[in-house]
Amino acid sequence: MSSSSALGNVQFQRLAETFVLEIKGLDLSQNLNDQLIGDLQDLLAEHAVLVIRGQDLSDDQQDDFTKAFGMQRDQREHVWAPEADPESRVGRHGAFGPLPILNKGSQLFFVNGPELCEGDRDPNAILNMKDQYKMHGTSCWHTGDTEKANVEVVNILSPIIVPEREGHTEFADTAAAYAALDAEARERAETRRVIHCMVFPEVEGINMPDPTPPVSQPLVKQHAVTGKKFLYLNFHDMDRVVGWKREDSDAYIKDLFAQTVRDPFIYVHKWQKGDFLVWNCNGTIHRRGLLDPTVKRALRRTQTAVPMLQSTREWDKTQDVAEHEHDGTFWHPYPFKD
Repeated sequence: MSSSSALGNVQFQRLAETFVLEIKGLDLSQNLNDQLIGDLQDLLAEHAVLVIRGQDLSDDQQDDFTKAFGMQRDQREHVWAPEADPESRVGRHGAFGPLPILNKGSQLFFVNGPELCEGDRDPNAILNMKDQYKMHGTSCWHTGDTEKANVEVVNILSPIIVPEREGHTEFADTAAAYAALDAEARERAETRRVIHCMVFPEVEGINMPDPTPPVSQPLVKQHAVTGKKFLYLNFHDMDRVVGWKREDSDAYIKDLFAQTVRDPFIYVHKWQKGDFLVWNCNGTIHRRGLLDPTVKRALRRTQTAVPMLQSTREWDKTQDVAEHEHDGTFWHPYPFKD
């Protein structure tokens, strides 16, 4: 592929058939100039997931990159995150509900394993694929913040501790999945909206947050740069298709996931020291794969808003929902194939 002047000595390699670009030869700790940031934004618009190898960034340096790339998001805006502590760092105990998370304010740390989180393990850790279907959490396919109105971000993730085994992060290309649908299915999806809200399970001894207000999100959005349309999916927060009975909605959403979470639209990232992942939540979904509770693993995440990568169609904007109340049940479309 051709490269701009800021990327003249950089090596590129595709890691998946429809998306994901590996980049070697960059040092993100140095000279974050406007040309470099613009080039990386252009690459992200095209590929949706960038895997930048060979980095060794501190917390402050990751914040610096995040701010240069867009408008950094305050992690205290997440209702499910623990109270922010500017002294948070991997190695200090901390847990909120079933997911061990540390909140530094500008960053979240997702931790697992002995000596890293309270109880020495993440109770949502799974070593058998069938168990992923029994729970919400990061082991289910999602894109962030769909329970909120018009929040579209780029996620940035880097490993503080690389797991010795398992602990991969998986991605799916929802733009390619939408394009692969037949014309009738695309037209049907394009005209549908889905109610999203975040409802928290009851956990003994823990004061869980209140449910978020329901909002109406489009099932299909359009990329502002490429013009590609993509499915807007989130296992966590999708309640039902607007105006549909639950059983009809469940069956329809289940089929869309089945059409999306399959080859060639999947990329499994096996963490290496120095990895630095940047991905657009528009056009992708992701999840944590199998996780061994006896293995240490710690990832550092920041988020940033990049206007050029956000949806611009009026249809893509979030709509308020009147008189809708979550009935306390969840759709569970797994397994996708009987």
